[in-house]
Amino acid sequence: MAGPGPEPGRAWRALALCGASLFLAAAAAGGALVAWNLAASTARGPRCPEPGPNATTPLPGPDPELEELRRRLAEAAQREDSLAGRLSQAERVREELEQSLRALEGRQSLLQAQLKALDTEMDKAKARAARLGVENGALAGEWGRAAGLGGPQVLGTR
Repeated sequence: MAGPGPEPGRAWRALALCGASLFLAAAAAGGALVAWNLAASTARGPRCPEPGPNATTPLPGPDPELEELRRRLAEAAQREDSLAGRLSQAERVREELEQSLRALEGRQSLLQAQLKALDTEMDKAKARAARLGVENGALAGEWGRAAGLGGPQVLGTR
């Protein structure tokens, strides 16, 4: 293998040395410029004026709009408490009404069962009355025939 290449000449070494020194000089100048600006801005003081009353800061003392909003908030809280009480009272009344309704529904079921039993008894009574009417008619017919044939006579008839 071949050995390392030829050595750079003196001119190249001088050029590299000048480039490095130029870079270091530019870096030093930039650092000095930053330090200069920092020192100048510190010596000048703050650019912003001291805060005071202006359009963006609130005025000292109570704000009328804020007080109105606080008053309305307090009223709304009071209304909320009142409505919460009325709601709980309405819930209690609703529960009582539901209990009454359940009791009435039970009573209604009992009354309907009794009504059905009475209807059944009425139907039986009507059927018995019809059967007795037929029997009575048959007996009256036989008695009438018997009366005409010498059987028992009814007063005032002959």
